[in-house]
Amino acid sequence: MDFANLWASPLFCFVIFALIWGLGDILSYLTKGFVPGLIIASVLYLAGFLTGIIPSEILDASGNSLGSAVTNTTLMTSVSAYVIPLILVNLGTTITLGQFITEWKTVVVALCSLLGLALVSFTVSSLLFGREYALCAASPIAGGAIASVMTQQAAEAAGAPVLGAFAMLVNGFQGFIGSPTANVCLKKQAQKYIKRGALPEDAAENGKQLKINLKVIPDMPARLSTTFVIIAKVAIVAFIANALVEIIPINVNIMYLLCGILFCELGFLDRQSLAKANASGFLTLALVAACVSSFSSVDVASLIDMIIPVVGCLLVGAAGCMLAGGIAGKILGWDFFVSAAISVTCMVGYPATQIVTEGVCKTLECDDEMAARIQNYLLPKMVVGGFTTVTVASVIFAGIVTPLIF
Repeated sequence: MDFANLWASPLFCFVIFALIWGLGDILSYLTKGFVPGLIIASVLYLAGFLTGIIPSEILDASGNSLGSAVTNTTLMTSVSAYVIPLILVNLGTTITLGQFITEWKTVVVALCSLLGLALVSFTVSSLLFGREYALCAASPIAGGAIASVMTQQAAEAAGAPVLGAFAMLVNGFQGFIGSPTANVCLKKQAQKYIKRGALPEDAAENGKQLKINLKVIPDMPARLSTTFVIIAKVAIVAFIANALVEIIPINVNIMYLLCGILFCELGFLDRQSLAKANASGFLTLALVAACVSSFSSVDVASLIDMIIPVVGCLLVGAAGCMLAGGIAGKILGWDFFVSAAISVTCMVGYPATQIVTEGVCKTLECDDEMAARIQNYLLPKMVVGGFTTVTVASVIFAGIVTPLIF
């Protein structure tokens, strides 16, 4: 083995890549989720690229470029080819239409919060930090890794990898704004319920989820629901979605999601398909390659230039979400704080939405019964709010906003 040129080996690059993300998970666990693994991995890669410890460009024995230490893992070629399509179709299998209809007020507040985000992104953030920074930040703020990767890939394709890196920094650091904000809002709202001695009248309806049955395809026998069969079905739906965009003028990523929802409701796809096939872990690992690939083009000067826009876009975006969501909640008869907490679920995501809510309810100064009632009322709203923004709306949001940037 040529130890002088280990980085030329895709396997070695993959080993380092997997170790960095594994270390991110370990440190995130040790900090009880306060520091997300994405931030840890991003910081390590940024530091590695800036110091040259992790190479931004690798040359083979003939002098040909193999790309950076991330692209040489060969994961990047799989991301756009099939990883994103499979993950987006799978996201559709995580959604229960009945739960969304039951919590329709939550869905309305969550969607209105994204309208507020769009409004401040095109106005306040664009004026303060520049249009490209503002719009590149909008999709990551609207949801999770998928929306961020969509922006990052568009930036790479447009020859602006620094903007892709900016989007990933926003995605990595949004939890530091979203989680504390949600925590404070939930605590304020819970204290109001305790002071009143009662929850809203609609609390009695919690747990009564509407049942919707569109299933026309019977379940396969358990012995035939193998890893390969489940992945094959997800791939078939992804291919169908890809074909449909030739007929229906809609963003292909949105079509993947919609087809995932439809084919799951019809019974063709299993609920939580990729998890059931034990395939979600590796596909997610491949996806996060896109989260750090742009960092190889960042230098110290551009990183310093990004700091204020990253923080500023996050703060302005959170304010826009909370204002619009709060107004929508007020119209629906809700208190501001519960609407505000739901509004920032786009910056929190699952399972953090559940962890934050349960953490707040454990610290309430009331009897256990009241704390349990408050948790049973708030938790479904936070979970559904997060799924609405991160799982569904952010993909649609990114599909609309990203073409406007480049």
